[in-house]
Amino acid sequence: MLLGTNFTNAVIDRANFGKADLEGAIFKNTVLSGSTFDEANMKDVDFEDTLIGYIDLQKLCRNTSINEDTRLELGCR
Repeated sequence: MLLGTNFTNAVIDRANFGKADLEGAIFKNTVLSGSTFDEANMKDVDFEDTLIGYIDLQKLCRNTSINEDTRLELGCR
């Protein structure tokens, strides 16, 4: 369980957060290279100034637990 974990300023390369409970986690100013979030709980996660590759972002935006504010922050369409 990673509920509320603060990943601020981290470099996270190819991490598998699949099915993780990340509710309230903070990824502020974090580099998320090749990381996956399949079926993870992403409620109220902060992605302010996070660097995510386009393909990874597309996959992340498919997660239905991400709220509208976070979708705007990420630039999900």
